[in-house]
Amino acid sequence: MPGDLKDVFAEFMDVDYCHHKLHLGTAYMDYSFENTLKLSSGDKKLYVFRGNKNSLKENGIVSDNKHPALVYFDSDTHAAPGKTYTSSPVFFFQTDVDLPEGALDDLERLEF
Repeated sequence: MPGDLKDVFAEFMDVDYCHHKLHLGTAYMDYSFENTLKLSSGDKKLYVFRGNKNSLKENGIVSDNKHPALVYFDSDTHAAPGKTYTSSPVFFFQTDVDLPEGALDDLERLEF
């Protein structure tokens, strides 16, 4: 991604199924997104995927006009003493191709 935040756009569907295309580097923003976030500048695209459509996990992006965008992932984790918790994976894809809406959704079913 380029050094100037004003050249970067974030596209995503929020948890209320509203589609957003936001210009980064212009003002403070803090949004939750469902499953896939697309960051783009020119013909460069970075897709970030973490399945949360069918869970209580939160995916979010925070940005302002002075700092690079911050993408975060949150979930409540409960594990009994002596037990383990396995978090869901996060996938990053860099491409010059636009992926169709929902193209990465099947990744939500992967378990490691």
